Amino acid sequence: MKKIFVKSIFLSLFVLLSSAALPQDDALFFDAAGTPSNPKVQVSWNKYHTYAGITDFCKKLEEAYPDLVTLSSPGNHSRAVISML
Repeated sequence: MKKIFVKSIFLSLFVLLSSAALPQDDALFFDAAGTPSNPKVQVSWNKYHTYAGITDFCKKLEEAYPDLVTLSSPGNHSRAVISML
């Protein structure tokens, strides 16, 4: 009897935890106010991005909005890493 109870607890915990790991449905969320229906540059802020990913996003913004966005390098850091503003 005790083994069945323990197995059922583990099974229910597994089901609950595995369902929480599934991606959430986009239909459950509203778009932010002012969000365009077809944006020129797609980006998702519900995950962590690498430096290369953010740099790519910035380059796409510069291409999509050349009058508003300009990438520039303030110089090199001591580790010879080029950063962009």
